[in-house]
Amino acid sequence: MYKILIIASFCFFCSRISAQQEDSIRTYKNEIGLNLVPAISLLSGSFGNNTNHSLQFKRQLTEKIWYRAGLGYLTNRNPVESVSPTYTLAGETDSTYAVTYSNSYVQNEFRIMQGIEFRFGKKRIKQFTGMDMGYGRSSSSQSEIFALYNKPTYSYGIPNSEYFTYKERIMDSVISAHSTRQNILILNPFYGAQFHITKHLYFSAQLGLNFKLSFNKTSYIADNANKYPDTSHSTGFDFQTTGILNDFSIFYRF
Repeated sequence: MYKILIIASFCFFCSRISAQQEDSIRTYKNEIGLNLVPAISLLSGSFGNNTNHSLQFKRQLTEKIWYRAGLGYLTNRNPVESVSPTYTLAGETDSTYAVTYSNSYVQNEFRIMQGIEFRFGKKRIKQFTGMDMGYGRSSSSQSEIFALYNKPTYSYGIPNSEYFTYKERIMDSVISAHSTRQNILILNPFYGAQFHITKHLYFSAQLGLNFKLSFNKTSYIADNANKYPDTSHSTGFDFQTTGILNDFSIFYRF
């Protein structure tokens, strides 16, 4: 909600500026833009796990067709450490619980994209659609850990997962751990709208789908059970929606 209010207020302010500008917009061949969502998220206090930092360049080819290329950096800041809701205790004594849990961390994804944009509309409000293709690279890690926790005197029965905090942990050891590196091919059909506030500046909001084909190499760092080889290879397919508030950019035309 904070993001929507900030964007709406900003667009209203810019519309007051644009009312003082000439109604016609001169055609410029080049445009460069920066995604404002990370800054808006930071100001609104809702900086999430997945934030798209992106920089984009566009070049006009014909009256309605534009070439576009961009760099993206998708951050995932919060590792997830949890005990499964369906866990079974590995063991317990009068004073301790023995538990297994998994710890995972998805690192940042870097991507290079290029594509074609078809633009239509008149004057200050324009629409656009098209397709981007690109390459991405990412890595992640996951581990299964055996841990021993103090048992409180007030506890009866099996405690819930909220009890198993770092403060109560006595010791832990790695049961298995592996890291995965991904090379990703990306296909991104998109649709969006532009609001031109001056002859040099405009805002752009875009939504679409990310189709991702990944080629994965997994390296097993530790495996006490000796179930796996040192490395393995796999492929995967996934798609994600890109909401309109994931790409709200300001562009400079020159």
